Amino acid sequence: MSSQWLKRPISSYNKLCISLALIDAWTALLLMTGLFVNSYMPIVLNMKKEDECTAAVLEIFRISAMLTSNLHILALAIHHFVGILHPLDYKRYFTTSRQRFIIFLFWIIPLFFVLIWFIVIPNDGFRNPACVFRFYNRQPFRFCIFISFLIPLLATFAVYIMILIRLLGPSRNKIDSMCDSDQIEYKRRMKSKLKLIFTTLLILALKRVLPSMALLILWLP
Repeated sequence: MSSQWLKRPISSYNKLCISLALIDAWTALLLMTGLFVNSYMPIVLNMKKEDECTAAVLEIFRISAMLTSNLHILALAIHHFVGILHPLDYKRYFTTSRQRFIIFLFWIIPLFFVLIWFIVIPNDGFRNPACVFRFYNRQPFRFCIFISFLIPLLATFAVYIMILIRLLGPSRNKIDSMCDSDQIEYKRRMKSKLKLIFTTLLILALKRVLPSMALLILWLP
C-alpha cells in the first residue's frame, strides 16, 4: 500500500522489491489460512473435512509462493551485480517492460510447476475424487521441491560472492596510482557498496536461508 508514495517513475529495482513484499505477504496469509483450515477448524471447532481439495489448493499456492519469493531474491542479487559492477548497462538490461514480464513469470511459473504434480498422477491429487494427494508424502515430490528451493538460494550466494571478489579485486598499485581525491572517493564508494552487500547477505542468511533450510530439512523425509 505504501508503494503509492514512491517517487515516479518507479525504478525496476523498487518494482521488484514491491513484488517481493507482496509475495511474502501472500505467503504469510496462505500459511495462516492453512493453519486455520487444517488445524483450527477440525481440532478446535470439531468441523470435519469432507475432502482434502481445499487443503490441496492452499498447499499449491503456499509452495509456489515460497518458490516465487526465492526467485525474487535471486533477481535482486542480479540487480545488485549489474548495478554495482556494470552501472552504465543497468538501464539497458532492466527496462520497464522486461521487468514486468520477469515478475509475471516469477508468479506464474512456480504455480504451474507445483500444480502439475497435483494433476498428472492417476488416482492421486485432483484426479482422486476425495483429493487425496499421496504423492505429497513421497520422496520424488519432496526432493523436487527441495531442489527447486535450494538452487536459487545457492545461485544468490554465488552472485554475491562474485560481487565481493570483483569489489575486493583491484590491486594496491591501481589504487596508489590515483590522486588523493580520487582515492578518497573510490574508498568511499567501495565502503558503501561493501556495506550494502554484507547487510544483504546478513539479512538473507538470517531471514531466508536458516529458517527455510530448517523447515525444508524437517519437511524432507
